[in-house]
Amino acid sequence: MNSANWQEKLNRVRFGDRDISRTVADTNPAQWQQILQNAYVSKDAPPLCLCQPQEPVAMYIARLGDTYVLKRRPKTGHLHHSECDSHGGISKAANDLYSEEAIVERADGKVNHSLSVPLSTIEHIGDGSLDEAAAPPRPHNPSPKRPSMTLRGFLNLLWEEAGLASWSPGMRGKRTLTRVYWRLNNELADRLVAGDDATLRVFIPTGYLDAETEKRTRAELLARFDELDRLHGTNHKGILIIVGELRNLKATARNVAMRLKGLPDSMPIWTPPGSIERLRTQWPAALERFERSKDATTASPDARPNRLLIIAGVQLTQQGNLNWRYGAAMETTEDYIPIDSQYEARIANALVQQHRRFEKPLRYDGVAATFADFVLTDMPQDLPMEIYGFSGPEYEARKAEKIALYTKEGKPFWQWDVSKTKLPPPFPMIPPKKNT
Repeated sequence: MNSANWQEKLNRVRFGDRDISRTVADTNPAQWQQILQNAYVSKDAPPLCLCQPQEPVAMYIARLGDTYVLKRRPKTGHLHHSECDSHGGISKAANDLYSEEAIVERADGKVNHSLSVPLSTIEHIGDGSLDEAAAPPRPHNPSPKRPSMTLRGFLNLLWEEAGLASWSPGMRGKRTLTRVYWRLNNELADRLVAGDDATLRVFIPTGYLDAETEKRTRAELLARFDELDRLHGTNHKGILIIVGELRNLKATARNVAMRLKGLPDSMPIWTPPGSIERLRTQWPAALERFERSKDATTASPDARPNRLLIIAGVQLTQQGNLNWRYGAAMETTEDYIPIDSQYEARIANALVQQHRRFEKPLRYDGVAATFADFVLTDMPQDLPMEIYGFSGPEYEARKAEKIALYTKEGKPFWQWDVSKTKLPPPFPMIPPKKNT
């Protein structure tokens, strides 16, 4: 079967007695909406994703205003083929980290999230930063279960559930910013933040910005702020959470203009210099790498640029400006694979270039997690990959804990100790398939 036929097979969904390709959503959006609306109204049988022909996976249709969205059911993301648009889901690490207060799966199918940041302020208080509320947990916090999620944790959850923390060879060249934003927006459907629709509390733009889209984006942002202010009542101002890829930072006399891809350039997020410095402190070297990648005089022609995703709580001033109140960052490779260091970027890029299938376990709000840096999923059994790029007593203790755990469980694993060799060892070879 050639790649085109294989991709077509992955895209098919069964509605009653009809098998329809999801590509209709791109080629004929109006027809796709009619198909979803008919299935939503009839409720005769759940849609079935045919990415696994022997075991079709049941899905459901969510209504988002006048728009219908095909969604996977909770806790079924792993059942979909790794190259299917519906592959994804919350990892065991997230389920182990958060209490039932932080992630509540309701009887109506909606999932409610409690965040650790305020979602409004008293109107007459100053416009100072609330970054301390959004800071990551301190390492000495012994609580095994967290009753709320930080912004970084919430972004990790959306990323993982959208299937963006996994990679397969068929994704190469297809994971564009438009696709990433689309997947993240789909994850907001039937999701709540503090009991309110996530589509009200969280704004994710589109990946392109022509004149018409810019006008529509501006109008949507203003309408969203008006709705939040009405929700919070007199003397309170709502905070809108915006997610986007960082385009550039430009310092002015008093603030820094932070521009995100998909937002109009005339609507930067005005950010205090101290908030930028907090980002530098909390996510070491990520901003420096981003700035170097934008500097034509220092960027290597062979280096693939990293990206920086921002999740920020923003308020609208009386003058119509967007003001930063708090925020967090997440660094990714050019292919939007999350990373925590340049060593991880090197390995992620090499895995992509060598057409490997893998996952990137995400840290969420964990500060001393013992999970692997990557997991190869194209081996007979999932194979952990470890990169040792730091030093110090605590780090060495976690390193020893990981190795002891793999040894105890008899698990093979790959490792690269950066202090011992500058070049990573070869990756394990994919064993040939047995003839049947």
